[in-house]
Amino acid sequence: MEPHQNIIDLITQLENDHQHGAHHFAERALGIMCAAAEEHIGENSKEMLRSMWQVGKRLIEIRPSMSAGLIHAVTGLWNLVLNEFLMNPAICPLRSWVQDKKGQLLKQLDRAIEAATDNAAHAIPDGSTLFLFSHSSTIIRTIEKIASKDIKVIVSESRPLCEGIKTAEKCSELGVDTTLITDSQTGIIMKDCSLVLIGADAVLPSGDVVNKAGTSLIAAVAADNGVPLYVVAHTWKIHPSETVDLEEKDPSEVLEGIHPFRIRNVYFDITPASRIKAVITEEGQMTTAQVTLAAESIRKSFEVFVSNPLSA
Repeated sequence: MEPHQNIIDLITQLENDHQHGAHHFAERALGIMCAAAEEHIGENSKEMLRSMWQVGKRLIEIRPSMSAGLIHAVTGLWNLVLNEFLMNPAICPLRSWVQDKKGQLLKQLDRAIEAATDNAAHAIPDGSTLFLFSHSSTIIRTIEKIASKDIKVIVSESRPLCEGIKTAEKCSELGVDTTLITDSQTGIIMKDCSLVLIGADAVLPSGDVVNKAGTSLIAAVAADNGVPLYVVAHTWKIHPSETVDLEEKDPSEVLEGIHPFRIRNVYFDITPASRIKAVITEEGQMTTAQVTLAAESIRKSFEVFVSNPLSA
């Protein structure tokens, strides 16, 4: 049973979205799964669940490097709906029923983001100069909470799409003393910084962090200069797998036109846990052991989803 074309179009739009981060992807995935469920309003609940499972599986696969948030969103919604169905197989799928489950998860996500950014804000002392990279809604929320402190931010542009410019604009709008630099100036400027603050697309069970390509280089420069690097990421970013595929995108984002040489545009890289001072979540600063334990719990939930109890 293939999803309707409108659902496939929504999935394709999300797959081709190179502007937004993991939080946006999780929210959109929940909306797409609800849309898949609503195609079966008034029909057999089991068919609705099969449709949700199929769409959820496609969603998890579209962006490998950003799949942590997608996995949490997809498995979370499917399990909530599945458990209610198992308790009452005769239930008639209603729009409000599925939307209510989506709402529960979004509230959970919002609470996690607020708590994680609160914890990050408390960890940043007055007088700090922060080095920021790329664009993260979680980092912007943290900056909003410390904008009244005596802080400065230095933002690396983050080639090739230069999302750092958006970050610099947001920080400046908040009244924060902001400086934008090219990526190549990182080694020159880092000595003037108190700490590096980044978001994450995924936190692996090892404590390694997947983020925008260039993050691992910034981490190396920070380590050489004795500057601590903090990751702000709610636990929806914890990935159940030890490895992820690092996506590679259109070379024209780097350089347009036809050229006699190859152009690579790898979007993400992996920063080792050894170069990360702490991963700050809604549960506080998590150790590598705590991340590993959380990932194991997520892996079990993911395996339940992949096995699909309704496949028989």
